[in-house]
Amino acid sequence: IDQRPGSTDLIDQRPGSTPQGSPFSSTLNLTGLVTENSPEIPVDAILVLHLQKGRDFFLTVSGGLRRTVFGEPLWRVPTASFPPNVPQPVAQLVDYLFSTQCGVEVFNVPSLGTLGGLASVASALDSNADVDTVPGMNPHHAAFALLALFASLPRPLCAATPQLLAGIDTQMQPWANAAAQHALAAAATGAPWTLATEVLTSHLPSVTVGETLLSKHLRHSERAAYAHTVSWVRQVLRSGGGVQGGCGVQGGVAAKVVSQLAEVWFPKPAPGATNAAAVRMGRLAFVGVLCGVTPNALDGFNPMETLYDVTLG
Repeated sequence: IDQRPGSTDLIDQRPGSTPQGSPFSSTLNLTGLVTENSPEIPVDAILVLHLQKGRDFFLTVSGGLRRTVFGEPLWRVPTASFPPNVPQPVAQLVDYLFSTQCGVEVFNVPSLGTLGGLASVASALDSNADVDTVPGMNPHHAAFALLALFASLPRPLCAATPQLLAGIDTQMQPWANAAAQHALAAAATGAPWTLATEVLTSHLPSVTVGETLLSKHLRHSERAAYAHTVSWVRQVLRSGGGVQGGCGVQGGVAAKVVSQLAEVWFPKPAPGATNAAAVRMGRLAFVGVLCGVTPNALDGFNPMETLYDVTLG
């Protein structure tokens, strides 16, 4: 892509233009090429792939670029008539998941949702068709599409503004620091430990505090998307236990649910950050609070384990 301001031309990558440390690389950044007034534009180009110490390859690219709800900010997507203010794609997927009365199995890793199923769901959402009319539609495809929809946002939901992300990390820092010290002390003695101690629990914000922070920085449609999604997640966890007052689902299951939401709602910590694990654990705990997960649900969970890769799904 010609990266000069105002240019949208596809051009070949000349020698020396590849990122450092990569023998060959080319990024196609098509953001902004499809506008409100151009639902589809043709693409017809030849890319030249230069291999370091190798031959050139000529790649023909042809087709059409269509608008899609995936990658659009939630506030630019039409909203459903009910629930009010909820972006229509989120409302459709969550309502479908509610109707199926599915359980935590839809968060299995690896996901039973497929790229083919995701493409079919995306086509239905883009054409404003009911997702339950998609051939072979099932809860796994819907949950996979919901995570993919959040993952495709230009800015992760909980980083919609820099102030929101900083506010969440600041709010969770006392808990994350205390949890890290607790874990290190237990590791030194070999004693069993849990995050459900009175001291650690006292550092967790309440649901009200967390939602107030979100309300302060999110737009109406973003808040509605969060609320509708979390209401379904709470039901899923409650049906199998794992939420406050639930029946006691295995903590590892609840942790996998919370982790996948955190991965699509938050950016990854800065590469090489010494406190990356603590920051990520704090963000997991924040999502856990919003979902009503019991404090011990994250016991033994590795915060750096990737369950839903935002890039690869």
